[in-house]
Amino acid sequence: MTKLTHSTLSGFFWMSLGSGAQAILQLVVLMILARLLTPSDFGVVAVALVVLGFSIIFSQLGVGPAIVQRKVLELEHLRMAFTLSLLFGLIITALVWLSAPEISGFFRISELTPVIRAMSFILFTVKNTSLHP
Repeated sequence: MTKLTHSTLSGFFWMSLGSGAQAILQLVVLMILARLLTPSDFGVVAVALVVLGFSIIFSQLGVGPAIVQRKVLELEHLRMAFTLSLLFGLIITALVWLSAPEISGFFRISELTPVIRAMSFILFTVKNTSLHP
């Protein structure tokens, strides 16, 4: 087996393990929330998680793939990517926080606004853990 094949299989294994662990932890958190919250409160949190899930998908587009595709990667590129990632995360967080009342109105759930606003800060942290020079 070549070194490249071994590295690829090893990376695939660790990525799969990480994704599986993340899915299991999310399931455990949802089970705990389902036990602790009333059905209506759980519904509010579930809708907020769906909104944040879509926001995370959009927030992770862009800088990471650009860095991976560079043939020559210097520290300056990583610093710029981190700065852009930080700013983009801040902008996405602000957009979700500011649009929380409109999202709440769309779903016709008045209790959703403070939940989305509180959970919107997750976007800032998720966005900025992937690129740190």
